[in-house]
Order: sequence, then C-alpha cells, then structure tokens
Amino acid sequence: MAILWMAMIFWFSSRDADLSAMDSTRIGRLVARFLAGGFEGWEESAKEAFVLSIDHAVRKTAHFLEYLVLGFLLSGVFGEYRMRPGKWMKRAWIAGTLYACTDEVHQIFTAGRSCQLSDICLDSIGTITGVLLFLLILWLTPVWQTFLYRMGFGG
Repeated sequence: MAILWMAMIFWFSSRDADLSAMDSTRIGRLVARFLAGGFEGWEESAKEAFVLSIDHAVRKTAHFLEYLVLGFLLSGVFGEYRMRPGKWMKRAWIAGTLYACTDEVHQIFTAGRSCQLSDICLDSIGTITGVLLFLLILWLTPVWQTFLYRMGFGG
C-alpha cells in the first residue's frame, strides 16, 4: 500500500501547474460548501473569490494529509520487522521525509511547478504525524498491546 500511495503522490506531482490549480479549485469548492453557509446561493464571483482565498490552505493541507497517510503506511511497513518502536518510527519518518525531498525535486521538472523547502518541512511534519497516529492506534488497540510489549514499548 505504501508504494501505491507513493505512486499516487508522484502522479499528483507530475501534473502541471494548470492541472494542479484545477484540482485545488475543485477541492476548494468542496471545502467551501462545508465552511461557508449558503455557499451555493452566492454569486459566482463571490464563490470564486472565497475559493481563491482558501487555495493556499487547501494546498498545504493536501501536502500534510498526503504525507500523514504515507507516514502511517510506512509505519506498517517498518513496524512489521522485529525492532524497537523508536527504531521503526525513525525509519518510517526518514523514509517519508526523503520521499518528500525527491517529490519536490521531481516538481522542478514539471511545467509551472517548483521545489519548495517549506513543502518538504510540511511533508515531514505530516509523515511524523502519521507515524505517531499509527503508534497511537497500536496503543489503543488491545490486540496490539502484546505486540508493543514484545517490541519493548510499554511495561
């Protein structure tokens, strides 16, 4: 699943700036329906202005969520091996962050796109959040409490 998710991220990064903007606008309109009461009744120019005003937040949230999912999936990959949680958590986070670096470099070669250090940082934060979410779910799931104990995490 992690490799398929990475392929999806690669595909999104391969879309040129115009297609990426169309994706953001479409998602922005969906978000606006939930955030702005009566959005459907607004004049088209007001709708467009609102969607444009949340575009940056939509894009950055997408970055964060893409890599949160990747961090979660990579935790499943690295958590399979018999190693202490700190070790597999670190490996999952590093793998996700390295992938974020390659993803941003890849965008240099995509029309109208660029490489941004801020996106790498946001992606890295998303990855570690996914790793921590995975750990939290393990902790809260009774079936996995034995797994955590055997991995050296917990009393």
